[in-house]
Amino acid sequence: MIVDTHWSGNEYHKDCSSVNASFAVSKLLSIISCNVFPEKTELGDSLIVWGEISPSVSGKIVILILKRPSGAVSAVTASTNEAEEYYYTYSPNEIGLWYATATWGGDHNYGNCSSPIKTFEINKHYSSLSCNISSSELKSNDSIYVWGILTPNLSSKRINLIFTKLSGSIIAFTTFTDADGCYFYSYVPNEPGTWNVKAMWLGDSTHKEATTPTQYFIVSGAKKAFSVSSNSTVSALVFDLITNTLSFNVSGPQGTKGYTQVTVTKSLIKDASALKISLDGTEIDYSLESLNDVWIIGFSYSHSVHRIILSDGQKR
Repeated sequence: MIVDTHWSGNEYHKDCSSVNASFAVSKLLSIISCNVFPEKTELGDSLIVWGEISPSVSGKIVILILKRPSGAVSAVTASTNEAEEYYYTYSPNEIGLWYATATWGGDHNYGNCSSPIKTFEINKHYSSLSCNISSSELKSNDSIYVWGILTPNLSSKRINLIFTKLSGSIIAFTTFTDADGCYFYSYVPNEPGTWNVKAMWLGDSTHKEATTPTQYFIVSGAKKAFSVSSNSTVSALVFDLITNTLSFNVSGPQGTKGYTQVTVTKSLIKDASALKISLDGTEIDYSLESLNDVWIIGFSYSHSVHRIILSDGQKR
């Protein structure tokens, strides 16, 4: 802007003019914010990009710049409402970390401005997988039937079935889901003993992987994994396949000595040095002998009613 002055003079003085003076008038400072909710969501789900301009102005166009994980950039517009806020609903279609920023061009009173960059993360869809077995006890040459369902119900998806023998060796098979996301597989275990099976799906470009809990079953016809002999009365004998723990009760006449011998295959307890035996919750000493493919374990106690627990601390 330019300003000048002039005086027309009088009967004694001539008229005169000043030298032109100029000055600049700047627009007022404005600030814009940018927020995303939620900051983490799954592919295809909607989120809201929102913010406000300060000082408050309504009916103004805001440009939102969205940068994809691939590096591609797109721009969309939103308008401030009567509350001087803008909102934009968006459904991202690419997995990874996104960047968003808001900008507006100002008006005759306020200057343009841009917000700080806001990040948000888009993840694959969650998936789950189930695994069921037809029986926990099989006879020799019987089939074990394994089935389950993939959620969401996706068809033609590859399901890996992992069978593990007592020895630790693994056999893997593949099957596929049907139109309802279900799978089914039958198998004849090739040796007696304790087995387990679980199902796995590796996921795809839009869904996360999933693994089921392990299912355990026993095939009869095997040499006994363990045996208990005692001069006491033995009851409530339980072997926990998951914790690899053998427990039972012993009882006998008061004032007499009890003795128990447990024979365990080395395939069941590989490291006998880790074996611990407790009597009513208190750890006790025991004798240990290696004979061919078994461990022979012996211990004694004063007769009463006792709970015995043997464990090598190894979970399956």
